[in-house]
Amino acid sequence: MTDKSKIPFETELPEFSKVKSSEILKKSDIIKVPHRFNIMLLLYTHNKIGFSILRNLLHLTAGNLDHHLKVLKDSGWIKERTIFSFRPLLVIEITEIGKINFQTQALKLKNLLDHIELK
Repeated sequence: MTDKSKIPFETELPEFSKVKSSEILKKSDIIKVPHRFNIMLLLYTHNKIGFSILRNLLHLTAGNLDHHLKVLKDSGWIKERTIFSFRPLLVIEITEIGKINFQTQALKLKNLLDHIELK
């Protein structure tokens, strides 16, 4: 016989964990995807980045990056603009809504991680 308290899948989560983790998972659909989280993290720290630089930093194909940017743009977290120099350059910028939403989600995640006990 095994002791049920030692089986991790049958134990209950602490009450604070149930509320906070489910809240983060429900409200952060946009940044649940690691590539989108990384895009937002880079934009949060730099405000704007060129498409090619962003693609190289994240090691994504142009099509894959374009897909993630479209999701973020449709949600209002980022905006795009084209700068014309010797060739057109697509610049990705974080919006004020994007800054607020990313910061809110990052703080919620930080608070959740602060409650994790290392054994």
